[in-house]
Amino acid sequence: MEEEAGETVVTLAGDILFASSSADLSPAAVAKIGELVVPVPQGAALAVHGHTDTVDEDAFNQELSERRARSVAEAVAQARPDLVLDVQGFGETRLKVPETGDDVAAARAENRRVELRYAG
Repeated sequence: MEEEAGETVVTLAGDILFASSSADLSPAAVAKIGELVVPVPQGAALAVHGHTDTVDEDAFNQELSERRARSVAEAVAQARPDLVLDVQGFGETRLKVPETGDDVAAARAENRRVELRYAG
């Protein structure tokens, strides 16, 4: 967890949650997501934002980020039906780190993520 502009941001590594090019969550991932949303205030608005790296075509990445965000949102809704969810996919438009330099693979892994954001 980290704080960013008055929001709490929980970053879920895409490589841990999903197989390559997949939006299917394992039962262990669903359970982990349930644990991560326990501290979210009752009835809060929770943004679920999906992101990808720059590998593959823009349209594919956009669609993949949307599917992954929806999968995580479904897991959140199972664990916390009281939360108001805003689910969006951003594809490769909001990279966390530039995919350049000596360790491009690590940068891409950091960019493949789903973020949970809430006020507080």
